[in-house]
Amino acid sequence: MYNFLNLDNRTREFMVSEINWAIKNNAIYYSTRFIDNQEKKWQELLLEAATNYDEHWLVSQIENNLMLKDFESALKTTKHVPNTASETFAGGQFNRYYVLGLSQRAIEENKNTLEIYRAKESQNPRQESELLIGQKLNASELIEQLRPVDSSVKSELLKPNSGLSVKL
Repeated sequence: MYNFLNLDNRTREFMVSEINWAIKNNAIYYSTRFIDNQEKKWQELLLEAATNYDEHWLVSQIENNLMLKDFESALKTTKHVPNTASETFAGGQFNRYYVLGLSQRAIEENKNTLEIYRAKESQNPRQESELLIGQKLNASELIEQLRPVDSSVKSELLKPNSGLSVKL
């Protein structure tokens, strides 16, 4: 579970706004592990989580709605989808919209920078993740980096299972 330090109703409003922007601009990331035709359901769940819940609820919804495949192709073989796939995906995407929403909030409150912190404990934190903790990031630059799907999945801040997020 993440500990989102600034997850309150105000931040949630900005998260919902960012998700709606992403839906309108075709910038929602859909898991390659989704079974067919889960896009609309994913959008609804993401909005509901941002409005009322957290990433833990989002994970349970992916699992309860059987949204992920059981198997995936890997090189020349087929393998089981990891049992942590829903947690990794839902946690990462909830965090993405939390960071985007908090960036919008920071700009509105004339704070303009956010600080990286460890929001989720990690048994074996990556050295590169540890080096990011405490760094200040420009809110506008974060929005530019995290809105497009291509650059958001390459973000150091949002690496799968990094456990990193930002705070005001």
